[in-house]
Amino acid sequence: MSTIFSKVLYIGPTSDFGGMGAVLNMYAKNIQNIKLVSTLNTVKKATKIGSLLNVFYQVNKKLLTDKDIKLLHIHSASKKSFYRKVILALLGKLYQKKVIFHIHSGSFDQFYKKAGYLKPAIKVFLQKMDMIICLSNEWKVFYAQKMGLKKVVVIGNPIEINHLNLSHFDSRILHLLFLGKICDEKGIFDLLNYLSNNKFFLNNQIRLTIGGNDQDDRISKVLSNPIFTSKVQFVGWVTYSLKSKHFTSCDVFILPSYFE
Repeated sequence: MSTIFSKVLYIGPTSDFGGMGAVLNMYAKNIQNIKLVSTLNTVKKATKIGSLLNVFYQVNKKLLTDKDIKLLHIHSASKKSFYRKVILALLGKLYQKKVIFHIHSGSFDQFYKKAGYLKPAIKVFLQKMDMIICLSNEWKVFYAQKMGLKKVVVIGNPIEINHLNLSHFDSRILHLLFLGKICDEKGIFDLLNYLSNNKFFLNNQIRLTIGGNDQDDRISKVLSNPIFTSKVQFVGWVTYSLKSKHFTSCDVFILPSYFE
């Protein structure tokens, strides 16, 4: 039986790393018979160009053979990710399909500012999209007012709500959990700096678990400080299957991000 989702082709990375991958994995889990082309490089030893050509081929094949598809929902970051997705969006337009461009980047304003002579082309391209999706009202202000885009909507990232078993709750210790990219923009280093001077943390009444990747060496160096030794645990990147375990073990999920 045909559904509204049968008319949509989703395009984006399905990696276990990063926000876009988490969103698309959530879509795939909850949309029956989802039509999805992953932009994740799954071809061994393939170059970036080779991977892009493979994705281009997969999207082109879908559009040629599946006449039910009326809409492309493309998930993009900034920088190289944006330019790669532009090619796929233009392919969709060549097939006279509607295209939704879903921008996840937390630094698209900086990317646009530094784009130089490409700025007008970026603006025209986004104006030609049938809809721009962003993740917050602040970003909507940027796209609508700073870039002059007309068709901009806010859709927050979906989350999965499960029953949490709180049987291990300990009122003597507050357990915090951070999951995200290890970088200044996500605020994790600000959080550690704050905790290093917090009397409850120093008195062993607050514990922190950190899950993420990117600046692993930097976070490890910071956590080598004896202040953090017994109170902070760095577990690296947390895969989808382990997220529930960490959520059920914490009292508060904390994300002091500059963008979210």
